[in-house]
Amino acid sequence: MRAKHFTSFAIVHILRGLTKYNHMYLSHRFIVFFIFFIALQSCTKSKKTQIENIDSTLWKKDLENCGSYRALIVGDLDSLNSSLLSLTEEQTIDVLGAPNQTLLYERGQKFYEYKINCDLHKNINQYLRLRINSLGYVSEVVLIERS
Repeated sequence: MRAKHFTSFAIVHILRGLTKYNHMYLSHRFIVFFIFFIALQSCTKSKKTQIENIDSTLWKKDLENCGSYRALIVGDLDSLNSSLLSLTEEQTIDVLGAPNQTLLYERGQKFYEYKINCDLHKNINQYLRLRINSLGYVSEVVLIERS
């Protein structure tokens, strides 16, 4: 009688252990699936940011070619201002390219400066200055001139 009781106790104990490990197996399986899903999402290509007023390829090549595309775009500063204020720092670099100059400011803010005119055209250099706030969004768009 004792042996029968012991075997039924052992079988119940083994079954409890299997279900315990089965739950652990399922949780590990879920974690592996979750990590795989995140890795898959990070490998997908993100869409390029586009703005209605600016052709990104012309903007980036304009300074090399000594063209006037940047000056033409900056001439309508109001529409440029409204379209740039909604961008993040990464989207700004995606659209306008790397800035000619980056200035660090207090409290995690920074300024990006994009040269507008070529050195050959004028003695006064114009820059489009974008203020990036500490959250990474464009908060100010200003046109400045330096001699």
